Amino acid sequence: MVVVYIDWFIISYHVLPVLQSYTVVTARANTIMEKIHSSKKRMPVILPAEFEKDWLNPNLTQEDVLALCQPFDSNKRTLTPSAK
Repeated sequence: MVVVYIDWFIISYHVLPVLQSYTVVTARANTIMEKIHSSKKRMPVILPAEFEKDWLNPNLTQEDVLALCQPFDSNKRTLTPSAK
């Protein structure tokens, strides 16, 4: 799953506490996940292992990021119901 992580330094009363936060990056849902996420039709971006180094490249352009954030191939996953 693709996430963006950041440390925020908040200046308040001469103290610099750190707020750690992250965002899960989403893309349009693939054909399997759109059945589950039917209202928004979104899903987390699942980055194939072969693109991990590309994602960590600090020189990525907006076009590079968008190319990496495609819906995961539906043929590479199956949907298995869980017990209720």
